[in-house]
Amino acid sequence: KREGGHTLGPWLAEGWDETEEGCAVIAVHEELGLCSPTRGMVAWVTTIAGASFESPGKAYANARLIAAAPDLLEALKITLNEIENYTGIISREHIRNTVKKAISKATI
Repeated sequence: KREGGHTLGPWLAEGWDETEEGCAVIAVHEELGLCSPTRGMVAWVTTIAGASFESPGKAYANARLIAAAPDLLEALKITLNEIENYTGIISREHIRNTVKKAISKATI
């Protein structure tokens, strides 16, 4: 399934792999059989090359941010829709909770 040209979420940053010096970001869709790094990989973040070369901690933080992308996109869509088409159907609390959850996934 695709929406907007990207793999649908949820995405998950797997644990840091010391042997491979990296972390898989995977799409978790158990109903489609996508729930392991070898099936459904969206990205591979490593310390071997690139911006996160300096530390595994920074590379893993980057992986978590990538994994949160679908949640962040959904939070932005909900917020924009409510701003542009204020209906009052979606409560401020729901919007706030959606945004906070997405930010938390990206940063913790």
